[in-house]
Amino acid sequence: MLGHEVDGWTDMPLWIPDSANMPGFLSVSIQKARVAGLNFRPLEKTMRDTLAWESARNGTEKKAGLDPDKERAVLKDWNKKGF
Repeated sequence: MLGHEVDGWTDMPLWIPDSANMPGFLSVSIQKARVAGLNFRPLEKTMRDTLAWESARNGTEKKAGLDPDKERAVLKDWNKKGF
């Protein structure tokens, strides 16, 4: 990603770069689940609960995600390029 050696699925969970040649990954229809009663909670509630969960972890080690320094560098370049 932007020349920062960001790895899909490990540095960026749930992101697979186009270069992985996996078209359609994560694009399975959820229609059967919806018919069976799947519903969605509001995004605001999900975000609030995720932030509370993350805050309660008290700095425990993360198993995935970008190193904070790498994340800052990627975001800096991302913003420079106007994405």
